[in-house]
Amino acid sequence: MTTADVEIESRTVDLGAATAVRADIALGVGELTVAGGAAALLEAEFRYSEPSWRPELTYRVGDDGEGRLKLRQPRESHPRRGGRERNEWDLRLNGDVPLDLRLELGVGRSDLALGGLTLTRLTVAVGVGDATIDLRGAWRQDLEIAVDGGVGKATVLLPAGVGARVEAQGGVGGVKAHGLREVEREGGTSWPRLPFPYRAVYVNDAYGTAPVTLHLAVHSGVGAIVLRAGEA
Repeated sequence: MTTADVEIESRTVDLGAATAVRADIALGVGELTVAGGAAALLEAEFRYSEPSWRPELTYRVGDDGEGRLKLRQPRESHPRRGGRERNEWDLRLNGDVPLDLRLELGVGRSDLALGGLTLTRLTVAVGVGDATIDLRGAWRQDLEIAVDGGVGKATVLLPAGVGARVEAQGGVGGVKAHGLREVEREGGTSWPRLPFPYRAVYVNDAYGTAPVTLHLAVHSGVGAIVLRAGEA
């Protein structure tokens, strides 16, 4: 249906016979919300004002039992109305299936509430807009996470009661850590007088004692990456 020149489209992708899934999601321009809670593999609602922005969505299950989900904004689409466009993706993913999630963010805001998912790996490439990566939740197994900062600001929220080790490489924007302690550093001094590049390692209070550990590799670009640990 169309409301005020905005197309509203809902799509559902069933898991099928897959025992694990790799999901590649790329949004060029717009707002992205990702959370768990889907009964199917994916339950999505898209709202877009440009017909050329209709998302491209494919899913198949290989002979090895791995599902491959690909969702992206068409690469040839461009803004046309001087900033008045709307492009909003509201995605809910299944929280039980093992998921290798790879997110490519473009221009706009992203809110990623990922604590309810069964992630086996997470990769986030931040674009021009601001992104919140919320990892708070009860994790059942170790997880490798890569966050590549862009021009915008990325805020990573880490859970309490789960170990966290962050290896950070700072660019122009730098990395700020709240609720973690620095255990290694190569180059630079204390924030905010950090020249770049530099490398630092941070851990939270649960690191080394909790049965589950999140291993993060973060790289700041022009924008900053902010780490916040143990906050409700």
